[in-house]
Amino acid sequence: MRFFRICSRLIKIFNLHSSVQCTNPLDKSSQLRISPDLPKYDIDTQLSFSCKGRYNLDGAKSLVCRNDNGKAVIAPLPTCTEQTCDKAEVGGRVIGMQKR
Repeated sequence: MRFFRICSRLIKIFNLHSSVQCTNPLDKSSQLRISPDLPKYDIDTQLSFSCKGRYNLDGAKSLVCRNDNGKAVIAPLPTCTEQTCDKAEVGGRVIGMQKR
């Protein structure tokens, strides 16, 4: 009897693991980049995040697609914020930029 309970649990775990996938959470207008950039990800796939151009990443640089009670989850997603700089001027001439 114990053998059947163990087998039953393994079958449930295997079926959840193989049938659940995370979908790519980004839209094409997002400043956030994801790597690998695929439409779907298997559970336990590690994803890397970065930002385009003059944007800074706020949040985790990498996340894992995980199974949360039968639902595929990639969270919490990082965000991208635009870089802002202050000008350093001497005698009316810009001599450098400093990040805020």
